[in-house]
Amino acid sequence: MYYLFFYLVGWVLFKSKHLLETMMQADWICTILGLMMFMTYFTMKSSFGYEVHIVLNSLTLWLLIFGITGLFIRYESNHSFRMRYISDASYWFYLIH
Repeated sequence: MYYLFFYLVGWVLFKSKHLLETMMQADWICTILGLMMFMTYFTMKSSFGYEVHIVLNSLTLWLLIFGITGLFIRYESNHSFRMRYISDASYWFYLIH
C-alpha cells in the first residue's frame, strides 16, 4: 500500500503533464522546507512520538519529491547533449551492474 501511493501519484503526473508545470511554482520553498524538516527530524528524533515520527517523515518525503522535481523541471528540462550522454551511460551502467 505504501509504494502503491507513490505509483499512483506518478501515474497521475504522467497522464496529466500540465501538472508538472505547477511544481515549478513552489520548487525552492518545498526543497528548503523539506531540508529543514529533515534536519529537524535527525536532531530531535528521540523526542518525537510514533505519530509525529510518521507525519514528519511523510511531509519531509513529499516536500523533497515535489521540490526536487520542480527544480529539475525548471533548470534541466532543456535538451543537453551532455545530460543525454550521462542518462544513456547510466542506463547501460545499470544493465551491466
